[in-house]
Amino acid sequence: MLKCTSLYSLVVVLMMPSISPAQTSIPASRASIASGEFRFRIVTVAFEETAMGFAPSDMGPGDRVMLVEFELLEGSRDSFKNLEVQATYAPDGKSSAVILIADGMVRMLSAVTMTGKSSDFRPAEDNVAWAFVVPGDTVDFSLEFPTGETIDLSPLIK
Repeated sequence: MLKCTSLYSLVVVLMMPSISPAQTSIPASRASIASGEFRFRIVTVAFEETAMGFAPSDMGPGDRVMLVEFELLEGSRDSFKNLEVQATYAPDGKSSAVILIADGMVRMLSAVTMTGKSSDFRPAEDNVAWAFVVPGDTVDFSLEFPTGETIDLSPLIK
C-alpha cells in the first residue's frame, strides 16, 4: 500500500522510473542457447553483398548483408521461423530480418532486387537463417529476441 503525506510526495513517487533487472548478453559461442520455448545453436555468422543473390532495397552504400544460421534443437520450427529477431549494433542501430532462408526456400520479408551476384552462403536444409542489412564498417553485433534475450555474435565473427 502506498502512503503519501502530501501531493508533492505522490508526484515524486509516481514519476520515479521503474528499474528493471539488467539484461545480460549471451555469448553466441555457447553450444546451446535458450530463448522462450526454443533451444538452438548458432551455426554461422557470414557477411556478403547479397543474400542468396537478392539485395534488400534498403541497402545503402557501404552496407552489407549479415546472415545468421541457426540449428533448432527444441521448439516448433514454424514458430521459430516467425520470430521477429532484430540485429543490433553500436551506437543505437537496429535491423529487422529482410530475408528468411529455411526448408530450401528463400522468403522475402521486405522488398528485394534480384542481382547477378552469386552468394557463397548456403545454410543446411534443416537449419533456419535470417539475413539483416547492417553497416559495412561495424564489427560488433547482437541479436535481440522478442522474449528479451540478447545474443552477442562477436565470438562467431572473425
